[in-house]
Amino acid sequence: MSFYRKRKNYRRGYSSRGYYSRRRYGRRGSGCSSAPLVALLILPFIVIGLAVAIFNGFISFIEENLVLCIVLLSLGLLSLLAFILIKLTDRRYVKFVENHSLAIQRLKNINDSYKFNELVLPQLAYTYDNEVFYNEVSPFDYLVYQLVYIKGDVIANAKLAEANKELYEAYSCELASVKCFDEYDKANKAIFKKKLSLTEKRVFNSLIQAPIRDYSISVTLTLTNINGAFKSNKSFVFSYDIISDAMERLNNKNGDRYLDSEIWDSICRVERSKVSNKMRFAIYKRDGYRCRMCGISTDQLEVDHIFPIAKGGKSNFDNLQTLCHRCNLMKSDTVGADATAPKSKSGADERKCKLCGAPLVLKRGQYGSFYACPNFPKCKYTEKE
Repeated sequence: MSFYRKRKNYRRGYSSRGYYSRRRYGRRGSGCSSAPLVALLILPFIVIGLAVAIFNGFISFIEENLVLCIVLLSLGLLSLLAFILIKLTDRRYVKFVENHSLAIQRLKNINDSYKFNELVLPQLAYTYDNEVFYNEVSPFDYLVYQLVYIKGDVIANAKLAEANKELYEAYSCELASVKCFDEYDKANKAIFKKKLSLTEKRVFNSLIQAPIRDYSISVTLTLTNINGAFKSNKSFVFSYDIISDAMERLNNKNGDRYLDSEIWDSICRVERSKVSNKMRFAIYKRDGYRCRMCGISTDQLEVDHIFPIAKGGKSNFDNLQTLCHRCNLMKSDTVGADATAPKSKSGADERKCKLCGAPLVLKRGQYGSFYACPNFPKCKYTEKE
């Protein structure tokens, strides 16, 4: 190829070795621009220039309005000085009344003779990431569910609150007898008598004991998305009358089942709602996104309680399994895989797992039916039908 032809092809974007260069990859140096580097170098000078301009403008303003600036500066200094003097005076008055006020000394003696029980009111809270469960469960439902576990502590703390209430009646009577205000065991040289009297009453009120006399429990339910972002909440404070009525109804039970239908429904709603969306997806992942009874993989998967809630089952990972909608309806409220366990005519189990001894479950997979251990994935034993 001649030199002229090579030169011509290069300008067009070709070479003797093929298609390349500017037409395919752009002009040389187009991938790395020096504009950000130049801007970064110029930016400090721009900032310095603006700062100098603002400072010069401020200096020129002061020169043109010197008297006004002096007045404003003087007023600011005087305000700061007055604030400091007021704080120092107030501190001196507080220290004087604490040490020499007869009313406050009397109150301290009363406080030493009355020892109230220290209590902390329970604040129950729970967070949902499932809006359906959040709307189904009420604060009362969650209160009833928690009372099953904290009933003993609630009764003990309620008795302490009642003792505080009885003791506070005698305490308040003695407080009413304190009438020696504006009386001191040392002559005061305060200029503002009214301020000293107000300081004494303020300090007196701050030293009055305020024990918990009315026991209550607050419940707050919060709704978030699956990532934890806040969406809504609802809360309620329950008095001890409501709490004691709920505990009395909880005592009406037969074994593990509560005879009061409203109480039992509340407990079941809360237990069922503990299966969050995050837990649901974790169960699906653990079970391989397949039904544990028939082995099918479908978009109609559901989380099922192996030991049903209606029979006292809990919403924990060991008691949850993945089922398709059809198998979940077939299982209903039976325990474990009883609905599909192979039975003989006499009612005895025909087959058992040779590894753990559990009765095998009939499942339907992609290549036909087979028997599998119900303890999957801990036990993966299978047999042909």
